[in-house]
Amino acid sequence: MAVVLGGGGIVGLGWELGIVEGLREAGVDLAAADAIIGTSAGAIVGGVLEAGVPISSLPERAAELVGDLEALTAQIDRPRIEEIYARWRAAGMRPSQAERVAIGALAADAPTGSAEAYVDVMTRLLPVAEWPVGLTVTAVRVDDGSLAAWDQASNVPLATAIAASCALPGVFPSVPIDGGRFVDGGVRSPANLDLAAGHELVIVVVPSGREAVGELLEDESQAVRAAGGRVIEILPDDAGVEAIGPDIMDPERLLGAALAGFDQAARVAPSLASLVNGSASPAR
Repeated sequence: MAVVLGGGGIVGLGWELGIVEGLREAGVDLAAADAIIGTSAGAIVGGVLEAGVPISSLPERAAELVGDLEALTAQIDRPRIEEIYARWRAAGMRPSQAERVAIGALAADAPTGSAEAYVDVMTRLLPVAEWPVGLTVTAVRVDDGSLAAWDQASNVPLATAIAASCALPGVFPSVPIDGGRFVDGGVRSPANLDLAAGHELVIVVVPSGREAVGELLEDESQAVRAAGGRVIEILPDDAGVEAIGPDIMDPERLLGAALAGFDQAARVAPSLASLVNGSASPAR
């Protein structure tokens, strides 16, 4: 089994944490997956999922660091960000490599805080430093738009990889790794679900409504299904969509989104239990 954890900003992070914690409490532990693929906020969740750290503690940790994140974004160029996201949306949130290069060029010299300060915030957010077995973290290289997919064997510090995966272009600084600079893995896809091809069962958790990502996930799931796999999607229900709201970077919605995810998990768990508990093997 593989678990795919998608991106969705600070608020989406809260909802995903609620889903994962709620499923665990209901007897469905996604940490038992053979592979975990994390993008942006999903990379944070994936980073702590297998470590046995109480995920319910992360919203509080994140809320404590909001001030540091706001300091990093104090000088952002809003017209530039609007252009970046206009390009991103126009591509259906799944830009081609050429379009990713254009987005990277806009982000490359955007006025953001220092990468060192940004990675430090991520280091303080994460309660673990060691790479979990089976975790893959995605990011996009700024200069050529290529996908990076780091794992335990990549010799990239966990917090650095996750910071890169969460580096919203134009908002947070691109992160230097191995001679390149990297931004949010969501610039390629909010889920990067196709990376899970080859697994018999793939659980994909994305904090976006079906209207926003349903077609994208359907397209990406073809690679999984072509290899004989099955895809189960967990997307926010109506209460989750309302709790997340329109601004995924609004820290005041983080806790409410986490509670909505936790409540939804209780409703989802019964249908998942036999699938997950019957197919997963511990990745640790």
